[in-house]
Amino acid sequence: MGLRAVVTLSLVSFLMGQEATPEPAIEVSELPQWKAEDLEMLKAGELIPGSTIFGGIALERLLSGDLEPIELDPAVREIPEKKPAKEEWPTNISDEFLSRYFHHAPEVFLVDPQDLLTEQQKQERERFLNYHADDSGFDLYVYLFDTKQEIPVGESLQGVVLDHFADKESTAVVFYFMGDPQRSELAFSEDLSEEIRTVNVRDLMKLSIEEAMQSEEPLTQLEFFLGQLAMRFLGLKKKLKEDGVPGARLRGMGEKEEEKLGSLSSLWHDFRGDSEAFLAVVVSVSFALSVGLLVFLRYLVDRNRAFVFPDAQGSSLLGAPHAPGVGSVISYHNRTQPPSLQRNNYPDYLQRM
Repeated sequence: MGLRAVVTLSLVSFLMGQEATPEPAIEVSELPQWKAEDLEMLKAGELIPGSTIFGGIALERLLSGDLEPIELDPAVREIPEKKPAKEEWPTNISDEFLSRYFHHAPEVFLVDPQDLLTEQQKQERERFLNYHADDSGFDLYVYLFDTKQEIPVGESLQGVVLDHFADKESTAVVFYFMGDPQRSELAFSEDLSEEIRTVNVRDLMKLSIEEAMQSEEPLTQLEFFLGQLAMRFLGLKKKLKEDGVPGARLRGMGEKEEEKLGSLSSLWHDFRGDSEAFLAVVVSVSFALSVGLLVFLRYLVDRNRAFVFPDAQGSSLLGAPHAPGVGSVISYHNRTQPPSLQRNNYPDYLQRM
């Protein structure tokens, strides 16, 4: 055997004699195991799985085999069921808002110090109230309160009007309760309070409230209420103008224009009251219009009238027609004028030039 073979055999024997290094075992969590005592009780029927959940009473019933219903303890039976708590609405207005509601004149038409509306909703309502004031001549101020809130003792809508709107004209003030339009109140400034009867105020509020109650959503109710009230104010404005109420003015007019409007309205109503003078003026105006119409019709007839001149037949000279040996008109340059007014004799082609 050669040396190489001996070395190879020795190396193989050495490697085969080495033991492989064992890998570390992975720990596995053990499953729950029955205790020996519990297992014996389970096999004997003395242990019922889940009995700890049902309690001792259920375990005794199961072991006894009694099928009668379990009677609850009277103390347990009389425990009242918990009812879901109802949302409670605030009834009092916080002191921090009283000043802005009742002690200071508002700077905008919508008064909402409690932020019952979002900022965007406020801006939309204020734009509507501004447009209404410009269009109808009525300033409508709306005070917003929560659904169940009560006006504090000593404060009232009439008090707010007297304190902050005594020097204003054509002004209406509304106390509106969000979610409960039926509690709303309306009052007018002093210049209109005598002209607008209580019956008219009730009718205005009734129609506006009925319109608002068509919806159950508080914001939509407010929109319907203000829209209907604005429409009624337009009709009220027209009626006040017909009655000649000086307070029914248009926004943006100066004092002189207002006085002039009031005086003209008074003169017109006085004139309407005098039947003889009114009839005489009507007859005179009708006669003048008739004469003017006749004159205009005569002008149209004369303008469209035309004179027709037939060709004159003269004797022939050397086989050709010729005019007499006197001056004659070749043609008239205007067909709508009589011949007596056309003294200049010249051919028609010269007129066309």
